[in-house]
Order: sequence, then C-alpha cells, then structure tokens
Amino acid sequence: MQVFDLHFTSEASLLEGFRRAQDRSAVDSCTLEIDQLRMRLIAPREDAQHLAQRIYLDGGLRWCSGHAIQDS
Repeated sequence: MQVFDLHFTSEASLLEGFRRAQDRSAVDSCTLEIDQLRMRLIAPREDAQHLAQRIYLDGGLRWCSGHAIQDS
C-alpha cells in the first residue's frame, strides 16, 4: 500500500483530483483539507502511482509525495 500526499494550486484542481480518486475502487481512503488545498489517499502501490500521475497530467498539482506503508 502507498499513501500519497498531494498539494494543489486551486480548489478546482483539488476537487477534480478528489473526483478522480473517488472513481477508483482501489482507493481505500481519501481525505481532503480544502483550506490547505491538500488531499491524502491510500491505495495499492501501482494504483496510487497511476492515479497520482493522472492527476499530475490534469494540471494544478503543486507538490506530491508517495510513501509505502505496511498493512496491519
């Protein structure tokens, strides 16, 4: 599993990224901090990486980091 922390340049790009995350059944968890223009998501590694890349290609992504996490 991967946790991705994405920071956006606008509320519109944040909400579009959130819409994309909600369309993916592989996303286990997704949280928004609208005032910070920030989204965090947890998904299997490959799915998380593909989603982050798709969001990047849409534009409006200011910063992104991804880290492996262990299942409990």
